[in-house]
Amino acid sequence: MSTIPHYAAWAASSRGTAWKRLGSTDILIGVHPVGDSKSRALVVEIGLNRETDHDASVLARVLEGTMPVIVDRLILALGADAIDPSALLTTREQQVLELLVTGATVRAIATKLNRSPHTVHDHVKSLHRKFNASTRGELVARALGHAVTKPAPPYALPKLQHAVN
Repeated sequence: MSTIPHYAAWAASSRGTAWKRLGSTDILIGVHPVGDSKSRALVVEIGLNRETDHDASVLARVLEGTMPVIVDRLILALGADAIDPSALLTTREQQVLELLVTGATVRAIATKLNRSPHTVHDHVKSLHRKFNASTRGELVARALGHAVTKPAPPYALPKLQHAVN
């Protein structure tokens, strides 16, 4: 890692110390644009250890091949447009969502988080709004990055028109 520019500053940063604490001696970074945007990108960091990860070039090729798939999942979950800061989840909403994904009920979540069911329900309503989901299942599916399509309206036969002579 010491070959990257400004290594000393990076190593002293919270991110650098976190990687060192995990035993990483090298770091592999993948960057891929999100959608057509020139101003948004997904950055993936993978910590490597020279003693156990002998072929970083293989990992780099795997990362390069999977980045487009990861970006597609990101777009499915969050949309292709820039994120409005008000759409970001609060810490409490993240906690509620993590428990919803496991199948927990509002009452169970309220008990676990020491909050009233009414407060948790307000968080769930906010999550529905932020994920543009109308059902609990749709909310969980979107949170997990699955594409959710609305059912097509019932098929209606076109009305026949009589020819006028």
